[in-house]
Amino acid sequence: MEKYLKDFYKHFDKAFLVTHPDFMDKFNVILRPECRIMLPEEATLTPELRIYALVSIGITDSISIAQFRHYSTQTIYNYRLKMRHNACIPESAFADTVYRFYNKDEDKERDAEDKKP
Repeated sequence: MEKYLKDFYKHFDKAFLVTHPDFMDKFNVILRPECRIMLPEEATLTPELRIYALVSIGITDSISIAQFRHYSTQTIYNYRLKMRHNACIPESAFADTVYRFYNKDEDKERDAEDKKP
């Protein structure tokens, strides 16, 4: 199972980075300069980056992320907390900022629906 998951995540990372080539640039902008991340290998995300890649495509709850990653929810929480501590923006806005990397149009549509009588 571990070999299968490793291969799956490798393919996920590659597909995500091909479809979202600006993810690392956007992500590093919200980190303090001394905390910015360089990918360890081309088209390979770290566990923390993979979590926030999922957040950026709309999978925001830790339980779903934990199931996808085969981690405990506490592990997901710890990874998320670690990255928030490295932010140059308010920690409380970190996940929402990452979510908005690629979900701006959905937010506009949702806001327009909320304003309808």
